[in-house]
Amino acid sequence: MLEQVLPLLVSLKLQLEKKKSILLYDLMLYLKVITVNFKQEMDTVFSENPRLKREIEYDLRRFDEKGNVKMGRESEE
Repeated sequence: MLEQVLPLLVSLKLQLEKKKSILLYDLMLYLKVITVNFKQEMDTVFSENPRLKREIEYDLRRFDEKGNVKMGRESEE
């Protein structure tokens, strides 16, 4: 499944970033769930492209950091 879905999600992520779409948040949440639930499969899928794996991991870390800041702001209100 991941071998077919991940390239589409990565492509969609790039398009949403270009358009600065609000849907990017939901896509990043979905990517986060996939990477957690299918960790071993992710390693297999990215065995041929470790650079892409590192890029996705970096983007997800940035997403987590922004999410933590956003959540912190909501709790102050």
